Amino acid sequence: MKVSIIIVTYQSQDEILKCITSIYKNIIDIEFEIIIIDNASTDNTIKIVKNHFPDVIINENKKNEGFARANNAGSIIAKGEFLFFLNPDSKIIGNTVEVLLSIYNSNPKNGIVAPQIKNIDGSIQLSTGKTPTIFTNLFEAFGLYIFLPNTFFGYRIATNHENGLSTDWVTGACFLVKKEYFDKLNGFDQNFFLYLFLSLLQFLLVPDNKFHLENYLFF
Repeated sequence: MKVSIIIVTYQSQDEILKCITSIYKNIIDIEFEIIIIDNASTDNTIKIVKNHFPDVIINENKKNEGFARANNAGSIIAKGEFLFFLNPDSKIIGNTVEVLLSIYNSNPKNGIVAPQIKNIDGSIQLSTGKTPTIFTNLFEAFGLYIFLPNTFFGYRIATNHENGLSTDWVTGACFLVKKEYFDKLNGFDQNFFLYLFLSLLQFLLVPDNKFHLENYLFF
């Protein structure tokens, strides 16, 4: 198995069908599996997945375990050489996964590789950036990055670089990492129910410049 695609769902009935359909439509030449970890949804999320995608692996939590813990649970049962974490409200466009794999394997120092993410209106999402500080964390906590995205206090960057860039972190919405590395780090920090856990993972993943993060443009 080459890639395990891990999707954490919670009340995702309106997005999950389009998300999984895009995966099957666009991943052609790579052996993959899809793992759904559902955080106790009370809507029709699981019913939709079971009815339309019988091959998808489903793990239903009895309560909302949070994003980090749920993703870790998916990584434990994953059989792929690579883990591809994907939010349920995302859609894969074209050969994104194939290209990310090619980029990942092109440099042994690559630790995590992520695509550019676009919003529904086509605008580029602020999905990567600089190392967080106390000031930038406060800036994020109060949601000021939404209203003042270009201020020097924020640490988010729009990935509008056509040839990719090295960066300090990428969002947890979509990225590729070797399962071997992810397992060695014991996955995401489960002390964080949501947000910030990815930055902590990446701080651990890049000690002494042994690995670095790449952000490329395929969404």
